[in-house]
Amino acid sequence: MGLTKVSGDILQTPLNVGVVTATRIDGNVSGNVNSTGVSTFSTLKVGTGVTISGGIVTATSFVGNITGNVTGNATGLSGTPNVTVGTIGATSLNASGIVTATSFVGDITGNVTGNATGLSGTPNITVGAITAASATITGNVSVAGTVTYEDTTNVDSIGIVTARSGIVVNSGGINVVAGVATFPSIAVSGVGTFGTSLGVATTNPITRFQVGSATSQSVFITSTGLVGLGSTAPRVSLDLSQKTDAIALPQGTTAQRPSGNSPYIRYNTTNSALEFYNGTDWVEIISDYFPSGSTILG
Repeated sequence: MGLTKVSGDILQTPLNVGVVTATRIDGNVSGNVNSTGVSTFSTLKVGTGVTISGGIVTATSFVGNITGNVTGNATGLSGTPNVTVGTIGATSLNASGIVTATSFVGDITGNVTGNATGLSGTPNITVGAITAASATITGNVSVAGTVTYEDTTNVDSIGIVTARSGIVVNSGGINVVAGVATFPSIAVSGVGTFGTSLGVATTNPITRFQVGSATSQSVFITSTGLVGLGSTAPRVSLDLSQKTDAIALPQGTTAQRPSGNSPYIRYNTTNSALEFYNGTDWVEIISDYFPSGSTILG
């Protein structure tokens, strides 16, 4: 073999022996190298792998797979490397591609796709828009803006509920237990039951039923069925005592007199006179006018 002793304990290769112990070796070395100190290589080529039982390996770059604990900054990664770690501890993580994990702990900003399963505790989630086929909420939902929905079982609103296409009540009815229910128009095909009062064109009805807002132009019906025209407290079945104009009576010819045995009053255009039916005969009650008054017929 070719072995040259340069100086001291320095040997220069080529050297082909079993075990060589030296403080320094210059040149190419093949085979197993066991170093107990600090070894410096300009280039280190490994066939099957390097096993470090302890200590620290420092290099400007690594090529190939690395197992074990790695500290420091991993810079210069290129291509599409697969990095598998047990735990990532970082103050921030900026990923321009896709991050896939079995679980996330902490705040996440940006777009998240996929299924968010396994959430526990009471996390606060802030999103721009939610699109879902179904949702089950056991607590309360607070909405500061407008909620647009269809086919909702129960609606509890402390503000104003606007139904753009109307309200269809298939059963149960509408129960207003307090406050004022205001309708621009209402059509009831079945039975409509109202509470203490019902107002039409007024939000503060005086009697059980009131049509109109101005007292002198309103119709009032009391709880006992008395009707007042301009009278808020009618004293008889029909009270017009607060009006100053007149009553327009039914009018027609003699041939147009109604049948029946109830007392009627009407104006007969054939006789040009007021008449009433006493149950048996029609009788004219006024036939002429005089300055001193009217003539009453028996």
